[in-house]
Amino acid sequence: MKFTWLIIGLILILISVPAGAQHAPSENSAKIIILHYSITGNTVTFLDAKVIYGYPRNPGPSGDLTGRTLGDGDTELHRFGIQDPRITYTEDGAIIAEQANFSVMVPYSEDLNSVGIYDKKDDSLLVKTEVQDVVKDFCKSHPDDPDCRKATPLSPAVAIGACMMVGGWFFLKRKKAA
Repeated sequence: MKFTWLIIGLILILISVPAGAQHAPSENSAKIIILHYSITGNTVTFLDAKVIYGYPRNPGPSGDLTGRTLGDGDTELHRFGIQDPRITYTEDGAIIAEQANFSVMVPYSEDLNSVGIYDKKDDSLLVKTEVQDVVKDFCKSHPDDPDCRKATPLSPAVAIGACMMVGGWFFLKRKKAA
């Protein structure tokens, strides 16, 4: 009976710790963020975004626009080219539309805060899109995704188990002293 409290406390800790442990990302958890925009003249407007499972295609460095993924303090994480979506090439030349919608796919990263679209001619920022809310929405609907699991504070069972172990240890020490 002396060790009952210690054993119960240890069991509570052991069965509750895996629930709060972080899991390593699996190979099939690759994600991309798809951002939808509209361009008219030199004005780019953000329309919407979503996170999906998959791998982004690898756009090259060339294009009329430049995309940049940005981290903390607008640190550039990745740069890629975007062809002007208003231009359609034909056998007879090019047709330039007044307005066009386009999408940008960027790899998901925990360090990613925003995506910027720049005019390649003068490197002026056309639009900057914050992506934290899109990632939060994805994690709400995919709580089991490895990138969405966060280490949780001690669960009540761990706290109770630890108290029971400490209490049992003091009880045994007091019994031996008496």
